[in-house]
Amino acid sequence: MKRWLGGVVVGLLAACATPGTPRPASVSAPVLVTSGNVTEADVDGVKVLIKRVPGAELVALRLDIQGGALNWDRESAGIEALAWATAVSSPDVQRRLDASGARLSSETGDAASALLAKCPREAWTDTFSLLRDVFLHPTLSPEDVERQRTRQLAALSDARENPRAHALELVRQSLFEGQPAELPPLGTEKTVRGLTRDALEAHLAKLRERHRLLLVVVGDVAPEDVLRQAHGFFARVEPGMPPGIAPPAPRFERPAVRLEARRLPTDQLLSGFLLPGWDAPDFAAALVAVTVLDERIFDELHMKRHLAYSAKALFDVTQARPWGHFAVPTREPGAVMAVLVAEARRLREETLSPESLRDSIARFNTLFLMANESLDSQAAMLSRAQRYAGDWRRARDLPVRLKEVTPEQVRAFANQYLRNLRTVLLGDTAKVEPSVLESL
Repeated sequence: MKRWLGGVVVGLLAACATPGTPRPASVSAPVLVTSGNVTEADVDGVKVLIKRVPGAELVALRLDIQGGALNWDRESAGIEALAWATAVSSPDVQRRLDASGARLSSETGDAASALLAKCPREAWTDTFSLLRDVFLHPTLSPEDVERQRTRQLAALSDARENPRAHALELVRQSLFEGQPAELPPLGTEKTVRGLTRDALEAHLAKLRERHRLLLVVVGDVAPEDVLRQAHGFFARVEPGMPPGIAPPAPRFERPAVRLEARRLPTDQLLSGFLLPGWDAPDFAAALVAVTVLDERIFDELHMKRHLAYSAKALFDVTQARPWGHFAVPTREPGAVMAVLVAEARRLREETLSPESLRDSIARFNTLFLMANESLDSQAAMLSRAQRYAGDWRRARDLPVRLKEVTPEQVRAFANQYLRNLRTVLLGDTAKVEPSVLESL
């Protein structure tokens, strides 16, 4: 994913240039490689992906900046989210967006942040220029920083007051305890209040390095036009050093339970587990397994036993470390946990029938296609596959890989990953003994 263009001479010239100064053109033009409707190239050392969608009236742009949680610590958690959100919401940016009908936003995760734009096709070059300017020369006025700080603090408060969101955050922290990914991208109330404007500017400055970047463009845009704009952009960015290496995936020797008493109409029971990474051979099998569990626990808990009005098995593959969880709002957490344990063990011990496997794969494919209809979603999928697996084709080929999943692979996934769950109960914690929640 991280390749250099040009040779030693170009590297020396780049190193000698001053920040913000255009660098000489590369010794050779970028080599375009097209596979289906996706073209890829390295432009000044930055991977660029262009998915051509003929006839599309809109264009989605995505600039990923690698590092994520490796870029902050316990005292500065939330800094990247606050800095980029301030930069994209400045009055000058909003005026330029209003003039073109485009929109610009940011997101921050455990492995990367991103600047996201969507615009009418005829305005894509102006929107690209705006995205470039926000990255190279972000405006962080004191007034804008304080306004965005208030919004971020409100978002943290809302998440804490929302029982489901709060329980989910506790599960995530338990899964990644002791690792950089444990720190919430939005930070905490304490860290966000302590962030200064100078700290925000310094943080964004260290992100302006080519080795961190990935550009994805989806729409009816000629690849040559994108590469021309990209070269004018990336030639103004220092090469920098590659981001640090993320620690290995967590390993758990025993289950973990966290109880938090709160007066609620319905208790929130969530149990989390890790999934294999995008580049793992059993990634597709994991997605199928969670889909099977989702169907089974809803049938058992809602349809048959009436223990919950909603029961879900979900997965999150948007971050560097994919993970899944059970989520059940219920007044009978002990009985619900017994069903979750039974269904996990059933998947570990029994082999799926070919018919059941086929039906679950078909359901997943339908949901997958629905979730990736928009240009933004397609850009995000290409980005994740490129960043987490080193190859965007992992996203395109996922439906094919799903069809190759066998019942034995689903069972093998369950035996390896559905153990030592990280469970959170939010609500009336006196209803159940912690040992009951440590059954798996």
